[in-house]
Amino acid sequence: GSVGGGGGGGGGSVHFEFYSPGDCAGDPGGAPGSRVISVSQLHLNGINDHATTAQLAEAYRVPEDLRFSLFARVRLAKLGATQEGATVAAQIRLLSFCILLQSGADGPAGAGAAGANGGADDMLGLVFLAEPQPEFVAELLRVLRAEGEMPTAVVELSLRVLAALAADRSHQSGVITAMRGGGHPAVLSSLVMAAVSRLTSAPSPPIGAQLAAAGLPKLELDAINAEADAPVPLAEALIALLSTLVTSHGGCQTLRDVSLLPVLLPLLRNRNPRHVHIISNAVHVLEAFMDYTSSASAAFRELGGLNLVVDRLKQEAEDALAEHAATHGSSGAGSAGGGGGGGGAAEEAVGMAEAEEGAEEAAEEENLASTDEDGVAAMTEEEDGAGGESASAAAAAAAAASA
Repeated sequence: GSVGGGGGGGGGSVHFEFYSPGDCAGDPGGAPGSRVISVSQLHLNGINDHATTAQLAEAYRVPEDLRFSLFARVRLAKLGATQEGATVAAQIRLLSFCILLQSGADGPAGAGAAGANGGADDMLGLVFLAEPQPEFVAELLRVLRAEGEMPTAVVELSLRVLAALAADRSHQSGVITAMRGGGHPAVLSSLVMAAVSRLTSAPSPPIGAQLAAAGLPKLELDAINAEADAPVPLAEALIALLSTLVTSHGGCQTLRDVSLLPVLLPLLRNRNPRHVHIISNAVHVLEAFMDYTSSASAAFRELGGLNLVVDRLKQEAEDALAEHAATHGSSGAGSAGGGGGGGGAAEEAVGMAEAEEGAEEAAEEENLASTDEDGVAAMTEEEDGAGGESASAAAAAAAAASA
């Protein structure tokens, strides 16, 4: 089969080497042998990636099974010509690693199957993922150390790739070993602390009793909600990495080095409803970490974690009751949370409740009346019976006297 290699160079340059077996699709009548495509300044040709690939494939008689590999190199070469494009190219590659690691392809066996369908590059990529890659992990950790200088999207994807590598059994030990050395626990701790600080300081829309008392116009409330919906950089990616690390013994040791409890506990004070999913995952991480070591449970209590949990449960229950009262109405405050429609619904609910109470009272009065009538009738019957018995006794006495 045809074999391709090489890569995209800087400044829009492509160097692509491949072997053509000769008389094949895309190269009818051609002689077998090794061929090289070396082109520069591709980003200046004024045509898109697909058209550029088609031109090169036709000019150099590239076999059909290698044209996608050529297209990938053309795309990366054009992106690499600018700083913004290089950032996009880095994101594409990091996303590719995430997809490959999570796709279930397992080692050389999966690589062989993919190579049969998608070319030698697929095989090389899967073999690369199946083997330990300390240099790649070191580069990812270097990105985390330079978090303030790197694009946020690249740092976030680096965290997700680390999480995917830590979840893969063939890479887990190497990743955790690298993360525990070279001062990386301090780097991870600072990243988590910064994310927690951004989460707790992010704008939060009014909830519970605040929402009922604010009475904000819809446009103002929509603006507050739009500002609160803005994502917090790195927060979800960091929680995903922590959730992966806490599932293994080595990962829990890494989290112990990071001083996880004092770093994550402030999240329990975050009442922003937009962050509930992040806080929920953080609580699961804390729970699993405390299951790993008994000393973590003791530290959780000493740091006031139990009081924070109880206070949060109390506040959430109060907010839920306040929102329910504002939405469904309560005595004297039917329209507190949502205008005339909510007030009308509350009045209808109150009217229905009063009607039900009136019906119950009427039923009770009828029951009492029927009970009284039954009692009077019984007393009358008893009196009539007593009168008859007295008349019979008097007649018997008269007969006895005459006798």
